[in-house]
Amino acid sequence: MLEMLADGAVLITPFSSFVRPGSGQAHTNFHLFHPAQGLPTANAANAAPPIAGNYNETPASIACLYALVSVVPGCNPQTVFTVPSGGKGVIAIVDANHAPNAMADLNVFSKNFGLPQVDSTSFQVVYATSLGTTTLTPPPYDSGWEMEISLDIQWAHAMAPKATIILVEANSANLIDMFAAVSSAASLVTAGSGGQVSMSWGASEYFGEATNDSTFTASNVVYSPRRWWQGSRICGAAFSVSPRMRN
Repeated sequence: MLEMLADGAVLITPFSSFVRPGSGQAHTNFHLFHPAQGLPTANAANAAPPIAGNYNETPASIACLYALVSVVPGCNPQTVFTVPSGGKGVIAIVDANHAPNAMADLNVFSKNFGLPQVDSTSFQVVYATSLGTTTLTPPPYDSGWEMEISLDIQWAHAMAPKATIILVEANSANLIDMFAAVSSAASLVTAGSGGQVSMSWGASEYFGEATNDSTFTASNVVYSPRRWWQGSRICGAAFSVSPRMRN
């Protein structure tokens, strides 16, 4: 969906971010912003990010804001360049569908912002089935979920570059598949001596959702859902009161 803003900029909402109450489907939670004057481009004097005039935060500016590096007043993306150097354990990121170029895209992002490159040891992709097991067959491709996957893995790596990242791709955005992928992710985190399961997606509330709490009980695992306001309600990836759930 395209929305023209007052200044001529365009806000794009992918289909994957449409909320479909009662559908039993998870959804992403992002929009694409295209400024009226177009996107800044690199040139010989400005060849790599952060590109002058860009609207974006960078790994260095976000790390500055969260005090993961020495804080510089203002944390201006154009003038701060120190990126995090910490992180440990496993971060398992659960998303739907397949991103065929996930590792290559992550390494382009890392090169642009001075982060360490990943390899098959520090970054893995696992395909989950509806039964909570894994398979060698990737799920179907979806462009909206591919963008969500890129956001999730790139910024997890940016904030914790020494952590091992495991991307767990659910077979579809159906909540049955998503929760099965969460179970697979938790098993991988436990096997890796503990860490975090990240679920950067949402779904509408539904009757009986508390029965899903049993999904979030693995030892040495912290579950991190997406939370946002919708009207007067808080919505999220999993409507759980599990003591292991952290916003």
